[in-house]
Amino acid sequence: SYRVFGGTKFFDRKEIKDGIAYLRVALNPRDELSLRRIVNTPARGLGAQSLRHIVDHAEAHRMSLLRALRSADRIESLSARAKASAVRLGQAIETAGKAFRAGGLTDAATSLLRAAGMLQDNADQSPDAQRRRANVNFLLRSVERLEARSGADRQALQQLLHHIALDPSDPEEPESDREVTLSSLHSAKGLEFSVVFLIGCVEGVLPHARTIDPKITDASMADLEEERRLFYVGVTRARDVLYLTRHKDRVARGRLVKITPSRFLQGLPDADLESYQSTDTRELDRQEVADMAKALLARLGATDG
Repeated sequence: SYRVFGGTKFFDRKEIKDGIAYLRVALNPRDELSLRRIVNTPARGLGAQSLRHIVDHAEAHRMSLLRALRSADRIESLSARAKASAVRLGQAIETAGKAFRAGGLTDAATSLLRAAGMLQDNADQSPDAQRRRANVNFLLRSVERLEARSGADRQALQQLLHHIALDPSDPEEPESDREVTLSSLHSAKGLEFSVVFLIGCVEGVLPHARTIDPKITDASMADLEEERRLFYVGVTRARDVLYLTRHKDRVARGRLVKITPSRFLQGLPDADLESYQSTDTRELDRQEVADMAKALLARLGATDG
């Protein structure tokens, strides 16, 4: 297993926050903050102006926002599309609330998110769309795991969603001494590990291209020294063993380009260094590359933090 520092936490992703908001308002119809978040997510013709009309209707008739959605066909100031969308949303949330009370947390959650359109953009096969769908499905699997442990316990689900809102780290994944930590150099400050792999020790990565190519940016010596300090941060995160890795070449515009080792490697003490060369290499065919990319996208979609 692994955890990530310096990236977007899984439960901080927009589609996850939206999915959680749907579940929270179905469990608690008085949660109008969550309802306002998802009233037009995904887009359904209920923008700010339409929401204002619905809120005004709710206040004028002293009713909840959810009830106002269900009776939106009576709001004359709304367009026909907005009326239909509001009624469908209100009914979907009400139906899910009844399903939660009847038992079957996973089925209720899945039906709600499907009715809301959170799982129905299969026509979009872009990597981002696939990742969003995978993330929503992972959220549903979290509900399924909770139900397997606690049964159809609505209070347990509410506590889980509340916990996530306060602490968006994965509440079901405790820290382990055997997991790998992925971190940016900036986020690694103050951390320390027995073994560290510092990757990308080549010119253009560390230091970054923008600090060494004046055509890209107005770099200064201060920028380069900041990159050197970041390299030092990475090196000093290791208590026992440090691995510095680099690649010798890469393909750019269909051509094999030789890569220059990072200038920061030159200042390391020779007495403490051991060099390793990877000799077991072969060129992957197109299908292997596609399969690896697909597997990586699927894994990142489900667990990326």
